[in-house]
Amino acid sequence: MLRDRFLYLVKELCPGLAPVHFSALISSFGGTGSTALMEYAQQYIAINSPHNQDGYKHLLNPPKHGTNLDKAVLVIGDPRNATISLFKRGFARTHCLRLNPLIGYLTPPSVFHSLDNYLLNGKDLFGFEACLNNWLNQASKRNYPIMIIKYESLWHNLPALLEFINIPASALNDFPKELPRKADWKELSGAQQALMQKLYSPLSEFIQSLDDCFIA
Repeated sequence: MLRDRFLYLVKELCPGLAPVHFSALISSFGGTGSTALMEYAQQYIAINSPHNQDGYKHLLNPPKHGTNLDKAVLVIGDPRNATISLFKRGFARTHCLRLNPLIGYLTPPSVFHSLDNYLLNGKDLFGFEACLNNWLNQASKRNYPIMIIKYESLWHNLPALLEFINIPASALNDFPKELPRKADWKELSGAQQALMQKLYSPLSEFIQSLDDCFIA
């Protein structure tokens, strides 16, 4: 965790000390299946670490220092399911500290002890909305193209994604098969669903209004 924070501060405050040397950077706002995508992609091209050892997997903003970065991909998805995924895997507070560090440090750890505590808090502590807005609004200010793709339509848009990150079409069949999602907010209790909707329904509707796969 301290290593992640150090890398984050280096990238934000001293970008010249943390140059990017990736054919493609793949990032996500969390809980959207990016690990499987990255483990697959790294077999063919140079990307950032699938397990965030370099601190680039979950970025609140697209990197400013893109001189050696050819392109970037941001994987997004239904924030309601993403939230459940993070809690099911025990990554809730860790993820908040990575994607939205200031809020993560200022928020009492007890808020992340359970999904109920998080929902009762009523705030997007993970920073899903801020992350998406930052990538959308800053894309035109970067010197590399950015693709935004939804997890829910990832398999349908694989040909476009692979072409964008320069993976040959012949590798398409090697991509992991789509499996039923284990994190489904509709399986929550009625009370939990109501709180989840109050918290993330606006963002979910905005994401649904976006194209499934597009260049920002």
